[in-house]
Amino acid sequence: MKREELEAKAKELCPASLWYELNDCLDETTDQELLKLIARFEHE
Repeated sequence: MKREELEAKAKELCPASLWYELNDCLDETTDQELLKLIARFEHE
């Protein structure tokens, strides 16, 4: 999955407040961290 796709999926699944905080440091967030967030919120 491309980085842009990971970011879009994470934005779709994460609560808005978390995404707002994450967006401030998105450049420092690894693809692996985004995948973990997606997995965490995908089943909620």
